[in-house]
Amino acid sequence: MNKRKFRRIPLTSFKDIDLLLNNKHYQNIQIKDLSLSGLYIEGLFTDKLGDECELLLKTSEEQPNTYLKLPCKIIRVKTKGIALEFSYPNQDCLVYLETLILYHAEDPFAAATEFPDESTKKP
Repeated sequence: MNKRKFRRIPLTSFKDIDLLLNNKHYQNIQIKDLSLSGLYIEGLFTDKLGDECELLLKTSEEQPNTYLKLPCKIIRVKTKGIALEFSYPNQDCLVYLETLILYHAEDPFAAATEFPDESTKKP
């Protein structure tokens, strides 16, 4: 039985996200997959289940230090990576994630059916 709320979208070639985790800044992290509720990052991490962190979503090629900040927490720790769950994405982050999913989804129309409608999006 699949307990996942949203489908996972492979993002192995996308590297425009940084991670701030326990006073460490990981640049251009290797993402395995993404959904509207979280993502899986490949790599060797020594951090623990429940640790809070922040994703930095790069928003501009012209201004490389322009980011949207997305709070997260570690919900799974594996030998080859960690799973993060998004904590209260704001409207700008949600639109960014939806755009990423549509762009990288094998079937963008099916992926879009999982997006919250405008009336249920948090301000």
